[in-house]
Amino acid sequence: MPTLRLTWTTGSTRRALVAVGLVSLAVQAHAASYETEIDVIAAKSTEISDRVDEMETATQPGAFLSNAEAITRFQDFLYLHLVGEHGPAAEGFFSLVTTGSLADSGLHRDAEWYLAESLLGMENYRTAEQRFAVIVKDDTHPFREDGVRRLLELYAQWGDKESFRTLYNQEIVQGRVKPTGLITYSLAKSFHQQGDLEDAAGYFRNVESGNDWYGRARYFLGTIAVEQGDLPSAVEYFEEVVDLSIDGDIDRQVHDLALLGLGRIHYHLQDYYQASEFYNRVGGDSVYQADKLYEVIWTSIRRERWRDALNNVEIFLLAYPDHEYTAQLKLLQGHLNFQESNWTDALEAYEQVIADYGPVYDRFSTLSRPDSDAEPEVREVIEDVEGAAGLPPYAVAMMRKDPVLGRAMVVFANLDEERRDIETSERLITDLRGFLSTTGSVGSFEALRLEAIEQRSEIVRQRMALLEAQGEWMAGRAGGGEVGRLTSRVESLRSDFAPAEGAVAEARLILDGYEKRVGRLRAEAAGVRGDADGAREEVETLRTRLTLATPMADDARRETLERISDLEGDLDDARLRLQEIDQQLAGMQIPHILDTVQPQVTDAGFASVGRLAEELRGARGSQGGSLAQRIDAADTLLADSYARLGDVLQGIGQVERSEIGRIRKRFEREVDEVARQRNDYESTLTAARAVSLQLTRGGFGRLEDFFANSILNADMGVVDVYWAQKLEVADELQRVREEKDELVADLERRFKLIREKMGDGK
Repeated sequence: MPTLRLTWTTGSTRRALVAVGLVSLAVQAHAASYETEIDVIAAKSTEISDRVDEMETATQPGAFLSNAEAITRFQDFLYLHLVGEHGPAAEGFFSLVTTGSLADSGLHRDAEWYLAESLLGMENYRTAEQRFAVIVKDDTHPFREDGVRRLLELYAQWGDKESFRTLYNQEIVQGRVKPTGLITYSLAKSFHQQGDLEDAAGYFRNVESGNDWYGRARYFLGTIAVEQGDLPSAVEYFEEVVDLSIDGDIDRQVHDLALLGLGRIHYHLQDYYQASEFYNRVGGDSVYQADKLYEVIWTSIRRERWRDALNNVEIFLLAYPDHEYTAQLKLLQGHLNFQESNWTDALEAYEQVIADYGPVYDRFSTLSRPDSDAEPEVREVIEDVEGAAGLPPYAVAMMRKDPVLGRAMVVFANLDEERRDIETSERLITDLRGFLSTTGSVGSFEALRLEAIEQRSEIVRQRMALLEAQGEWMAGRAGGGEVGRLTSRVESLRSDFAPAEGAVAEARLILDGYEKRVGRLRAEAAGVRGDADGAREEVETLRTRLTLATPMADDARRETLERISDLEGDLDDARLRLQEIDQQLAGMQIPHILDTVQPQVTDAGFASVGRLAEELRGARGSQGGSLAQRIDAADTLLADSYARLGDVLQGIGQVERSEIGRIRKRFEREVDEVARQRNDYESTLTAARAVSLQLTRGGFGRLEDFFANSILNADMGVVDVYWAQKLEVADELQRVREEKDELVADLERRFKLIREKMGDGK
């Protein structure tokens, strides 16, 4: 028995020892688990604190309005400008410049320049001038010299000699702006437009060979020589231009202009054969083909080559039915047919002139009347920029070439452009006013506000996890009881906090959904731009291939031209799609986070967690060593970050109001400026209408006289045709009569001879 008992006792002891060992291992493993959890929470608290540091920096005055959105918009508008969509680009740059959304000063200045350039591309010169003036006033602006050049060009274009001279003396003479090749060329052209030939020639000579403006400068030197009557020098300049290499469309145009200049000089010198040689060197696809044909016609007339002249007239009328020369050449067609004795064709041409020009003559006759009844119709014709109120296109082209009517039409065309620009600005102002009237409309404010609320929610969760870990640690030290009762309340707190977490998560889903929609549109835009860039490169390659000296088979050329046409259609589609995407992006309103979740949504949970943490610390007492210190440090850091995030949320509101206030001030200045432009436009329009009614009657009278004379000449031509035909018949009758008389006389002689012979025979 003792042995058995001893064996049993020994077995029980062994089992007890094993059990004690297992409990010890479990306690060690459990200790390792909560200690690891506490370390993870401490690291997370440090991470949150570091992020709060960044958010505090981001909410300092002037440091807000993240560049990400503004830079993306800037790139989109720049692309539109580069592909020639100047209107949408100008609207976009206007919004960036007006709101000051680009925090980077360099990009803001770039936007100022591209806004002015886009306005220039829209031919909205007055507004562009104001934007360039802003750039010129900033001595540190990177585009200041280019702004000076642009202003000088605009002043020269308008003939504003006083402004031109003032700016020229301030910037060029004083050496503030270095005259680069382009500036030198622009200055020379400006002087030429103002009639200052000596200064213009001096600057044109200063344009060095090897740059893009050399050929243009030499051409202008040739035109100045012509104006000064120095034809030999003009010939030298034009021949130099003709011999230069052609590296683009501009070079081709200058080359063709030089050939026309040489043709005109030799025409003036009555060397018509040589003039024809130069004219014929202008290619059939030249933009100056109409001028070439017109001058070739008169060269042929001077050489009395009526058939050649007539052929070219017919070609011209087929190719350019709306040209300013068309009205003149229709009558000339009748004269040339008359010269060639083509009576039917001449009669048809004259009768067509009478039929076509009668209504035009009547219209100009009405417009030239001095009585007030003509005023509405005069205004309608002058102000109808596109269609000139139903007149034939060739008559409108002639109006544009008239020295008075042309200026009036340009004035009203510019006013129409200004009106459209003002209306665009007013529409944009309406959109921006809506943008500014709603707190939280700027995306970066909303994103940071939601992140601050999410971080506060995360702090509450981390403090709950810290309470659980602390409770496990304390339970291991002191057993259940009070500690267990306290830690069991964590689950209740977590349940109470769930609605707040749900509200924060819902706000995130809404904002993420918006960002995904924006991201998809931007990704599509990037893809469209990439495809468009590839298509543009292919078009350039194909066009280069067409210009190579190596001959291309007809089928290959046709396929190449078809491919270019298809690619250009794709580019048009791409531009339209990018405009649609831009409109969609502009119309998307970023969600207002405060409509979904309030910053105070986590406060109740945070306060409850804080009270429970105090109770646990009280139950713990002063014991705990380094682990207790780590727990307290992490909890203190989390609580401090929560409080700082409250300051961040307040700072977001303050900075938002101050930033929006700053933007609103700039915006209101723009509103005032647009209102001033509207007043100036109305005043200028009223004055232009009053002046145009007085000045344009003479121009309408000149066109009335032209069409009256054309109709008269056509009437005379009809008479001439009938008279020529009658004379031709009379001449034929006379010829027949003379032939008959000769035949009768011949017969008389023969009969006389026969009678004489018969008499001899008797």
